[in-house]
Amino acid sequence: MNKDKMDPLGFLVENLVQDFLDMTDAEIAMEIRERGEDPVAVAAKARAVFERALTAKRKASLIQARNAVDTDAAHPRTVIAIDGATARARLQRLLRRFPEAATKLTLAARNGVGLSDSDVLGLLTNFHDLGIDDENDT
Repeated sequence: MNKDKMDPLGFLVENLVQDFLDMTDAEIAMEIRERGEDPVAVAAKARAVFERALTAKRKASLIQARNAVDTDAAHPRTVIAIDGATARARLQRLLRRFPEAATKLTLAARNGVGLSDSDVLGLLTNFHDLGIDDENDT
């Protein structure tokens, strides 16, 4: 943050934090002892605070991931049921229409060589899920 635009309290806090970060371990231990506290006990308390914060962050990430899974599960997958030859023709038309998409695919996928029917249908499903469909669909 620009120090010229920082409020006085924010400026003070930032400078205190920076002073603390600039101190050596020995200087911190000496200040703690001067306050009549045990540096080992203070360090243990600080580690406990960090562990609780880390645990809370991890729990929040798990909840977010669970919500994403639930949201994804609530939207049924598109199933494209066509024969392999038709699927390959549709994929080739899509790749010609969207050459930028083709650059993101493997060489085999771009050329349609060595792909199983399942692979081709999977690519068509991915295009469909992105809202991209073959304009020649009937």
